[in-house]
Parts: sequence; structure tokens; C-alpha cells
Amino acid sequence: MGWDDSELVEVPLENTWHHIDGDWDLTPDGTQFSFRGHQEDSGGENRSRDALCVSDVRIADGMLQAQVMVEEVVPRGTCAQLMFRYQEPQTYLMAGLGGWEYEFSVGESRAPSPTLGNTRWRAFQGYGSISQIKPNQWYDIAVRFRDRQVDLYHGKVPVVEVNLPREYTHWKPGNVGLMGFGLWKARFRNVRAWQLVAKTDISPRLQQLDLKVVRDPKLRAVAQKDLYELRSIDSTAAPKATVLLCGSIAESALLDYLARNEAKAKAAAAGLPQPVTSAIKRWRFETMIEVARLLGGIGNQTYATSHVLRNWRNWVHPGRPEAQTLEPTPVQAVTAAECMLALFADLK
Repeated sequence: MGWDDSELVEVPLENTWHHIDGDWDLTPDGTQFSFRGHQEDSGGENRSRDALCVSDVRIADGMLQAQVMVEEVVPRGTCAQLMFRYQEPQTYLMAGLGGWEYEFSVGESRAPSPTLGNTRWRAFQGYGSISQIKPNQWYDIAVRFRDRQVDLYHGKVPVVEVNLPREYTHWKPGNVGLMGFGLWKARFRNVRAWQLVAKTDISPRLQQLDLKVVRDPKLRAVAQKDLYELRSIDSTAAPKATVLLCGSIAESALLDYLARNEAKAKAAAAGLPQPVTSAIKRWRFETMIEVARLLGGIGNQTYATSHVLRNWRNWVHPGRPEAQTLEPTPVQAVTAAECMLALFADLK
């Protein structure tokens, strides 16, 4: 596949998981998973359907990796796979151990439609036989996906390489997750995900951003969600989205800092040339960053380079004429990212 590892940025998966169907056991931080077979339906009959455990993380192109084990091999049933480009419970791609009587396979689940037909399941390609799967042995599985190309690895060895049909280009981005099938037992651990980014993008510089600076759990959750999205953006192709997300993340950090220093912050705001006396959460971004400078939370150098964030956070509202007619440049997008990183470094 046409990339090197320098283009992959890891996306944290801890505490992002929830199960859609099936009987799953998850560790509190979401690092280990056990799938124990399907729950029974209301009529008491075992249901032979897919069990899904999905992360909130969405990736267009990238890599998903895990260690996978099956505790028993069931003909026409053993299937423990990594799921990607998940859209809904019946629409996703998958690759991993078992499936369609193969040892390894890449396939799909899709909801019936007039254009795609009524077939729910389809294997794109497989390798080996299900009888070759060894129970109670950990398999190192990784799947790389970019556009229509999907490569499945066992360890460092590619075992299945697939070029998806053209109708599947609209399936991205989507959630990553885990998938099981049938009435059997499987385990997953050390699940990791990477987002593919352009080498010219800002994402590699965001990899080490420490959101622990934001102490309030709700504000940190907002910043984490924005950071996930920011890491997936090509700043050259989407400079406005880059600037706005950088501003949102910076605003979460500033709100947290000012709330922890509320009395001093309100006194400083009241002493501005244009006094501000409203609640901190109602302040404009430019007021937040000015007061943070006055309190010593951020340095003069960071403040001097914050003009892009100050301008574009004020234009986030669609009703403002500036938001309709102006676009930041890719250079301004990089400047916004660098300012956000500097702000976090100062607050730390």
C-alpha cells in the first residue's frame, strides 16, 4: 500500500467503546474485550447474527491492529474480526480471523438496497482454511485501508490484499470496532488505531498534545472530541475547519484556566478598556485570551501569534457577514495550530 509509517498518527481508543449487540465483557479502560456468544432473543432462541463493539473514533483511511484469540473453532461460525468504516449495525467492512470458512478474510456487511442487492454478507477475499485456526492462541492482526485498497496482515506478513469495488468509495469515514459471529468464544486485546494523514499536514504535530491541562472533565471531553476530528483533517484542503477546531480546543483550555482563577479573572476583565462583567462562559474568545495574558497564564509571544484564532473564533457564527465571505489560508491554518500548541504549553 502506498504510504509509510510516518504518515500514520495514532488515535487513542481508551474509554471510547460501547457494544451494539452480543455479549461482551470490557475492561474499564477498553483495552481488553471478551466476546462470549450472542444473547438470546425474547423468544429464547439463540440468534445467529453479528456481535458488534464499536468505538466512537471515526477514521477514513488508516490502520487498525489487535491481538485476537478464539477459544474454540466452530465450522460455519468462527469469525473474530476488526471492523472499520462502520456506518450502522448492518453496514461496515471487516477483516481478520475466520469468516466464510477461511483462516483469514476481508469482507463486508451491508443493508439490502436496490443498487447493492439483497445479499447481507460477502467475502471479498480469503486465505487458508478455517481448520488451520489454532484455538487459544493469540494472533497479531492488522488491517490497513486507504481508498479502495485493504490489506490484512498476520504479524508483519500480508495474507489478504483486496481492491474494493468502486461502489464502496462512499463508505468513508466510519467508526472502528470489533466484530464476532456465531455461538462461540473469542477475545481481543491491545486494540490500537492510526489515522492516515498527509505528510504536509499538521496532524503529526498534534500527536503529543496533552489535554490533561484541561482539568474539568466536561471541557476535556469536548476538547478530546475536537482533537479526534482535527487529527483527521488535511489543513491544506480544509483550512477553515482546521482554524475553527483549533479555536474550539483552545477555548476549552482557556475556560478551564479562567474558571479555576475566577475571582482574579473577573477583576481583570472589569478593568479592561471595554469592561466585561458577564459570566466567564459568556465571554468572547478575544476577552478570554486577553485576560489569560494579564493573569500570566499565557506568554506575550503566544498572545502575539493568536490573531488568527481571535479573528476566526469571532466569525464562527453563520449570521456574521465575515463568516460568509472570508476563508483562511493554509498558512493561517498552520499558524492557528501552532498558536494552540503554544497556548497549551504555557498553561501547562
